[in-house]
Amino acid sequence: MIRLWEQPTNIFLNKTGLLAFAALTQTETPDLVLTQVSQQIQKISDRRVQNNITGCSAILAGLVLKQESINRILREEIMQESVIYQQILQKGIEQGIKQGIERIALNLLRGGIEATKVAEVTELPLQKITNLQKKLERFS
Repeated sequence: MIRLWEQPTNIFLNKTGLLAFAALTQTETPDLVLTQVSQQIQKISDRRVQNNITGCSAILAGLVLKQESINRILREEIMQESVIYQQILQKGIEQGIKQGIERIALNLLRGGIEATKVAEVTELPLQKITNLQKKLERFS
């Protein structure tokens, strides 16, 4: 086990593969370290590597810094191109769509539409519609 908070920061700033962990190392000023990480990232010529390290750095820095600091230091457009950011974004979109469909189903049920018709329209399983209907009945 390596305790990152006990490790000297410079080791992590000098190796591309360790940059994302640098803000978690032994430092009183993680925001300054993240600024140094950002400077090192800008030196990376491979755009894909740059994007991925930026995304990872942002996620890990979130353990010790506030979001405002991270956004101020790291270029958001580079983070948005990282595969990790894209994966998180896609998952959020999918959850949002699912919640939207469930809200529509609830509204249809409130409007007196039959459960089988709601399932057909929303493409949700009938069991899910039945569960939503039970939920409505409990709160009515």
